[in-house]
Amino acid sequence: MKSGVIFFLAFFAFATVTMNAQTTVVKVATVSQDNRVEITADQLPEAVLKTLKTDEYKDWSISKAYHIKGAGEKDMQKEHYEVVLRSNDRETTLKLDKDGNVIE
Repeated sequence: MKSGVIFFLAFFAFATVTMNAQTTVVKVATVSQDNRVEITADQLPEAVLKTLKTDEYKDWSISKAYHIKGAGEKDMQKEHYEVVLRSNDRETTLKLDKDGNVIE
């Protein structure tokens, strides 16, 4: 009888911890998706487009672009733009601030 009660309490504790961990993961994923909005290339700031027209990126074309709205907690959570570039069969993603500076 004691072992049955102990087993039940252990199972209940494990299930509670597992449910809380899953809920936390879902909340974090939702927050990051709310801050990322797909935009068209012509919606990029002029400074970003100017950077993408430099010799360094002249052979690349814009495949997708995203406006990342800042959350303010970490450096990468600041407002910026992610641009997916393609050249032949290669693809790369650049992160740029509103002034066209490449950020890492």
